Amino acid sequence: MPKSRVAQPQKPTHEHIRQLPSDAHWQKLTHAANSAFYSGERQPAQKAYAAALIEAERLLVIAENAANPGNAATILVISHHNLAELAVDAGQTEIATHHFQAPFDRLLSLARKSSTPSQLRQSCITNLKEATIGLVTHLQTKGAPITLIADTIKKAKCVANGASRSPKAALRSSPRLS
Repeated sequence: MPKSRVAQPQKPTHEHIRQLPSDAHWQKLTHAANSAFYSGERQPAQKAYAAALIEAERLLVIAENAANPGNAATILVISHHNLAELAVDAGQTEIATHHFQAPFDRLLSLARKSSTPSQLRQSCITNLKEATIGLVTHLQTKGAPITLIADTIKKAKCVANGASRSPKAALRSSPRLS
């Protein structure tokens, strides 16, 4: 029976050193916003949620260049959805639509980009489900055409299905021009 080999530790590379910073600041802002919201203080809640979104976007940009994306994609969806729900409560449909659409578009874009680090791409695909559900539910509530809703779902499915296949499998199933 062969002896099992122990992998030798690898020399750290630049890729291993780049890590996503803590999301503690985002958590603090979101907690403050939630507290204000549940206390009925709409304006302070909106300001804190907006600040949390800025932090979420900063973390996502850093994640695009990091080895470990952390929760950046999740945080982006939560931040936009918090502002969307606040807008829905205030009857601000267009603002709500923007905050449901923005994370969907951003995650879709990052998941499609070949330059997106693979862990972040996978995180975007995973979180695209929640972004899609939020957007589709909102579109249905505001009476959007069924074709728009179907197109939104189709875009998300195409990205999720395309990313689940290996690049070689995708090439094999691609139509060939002869």
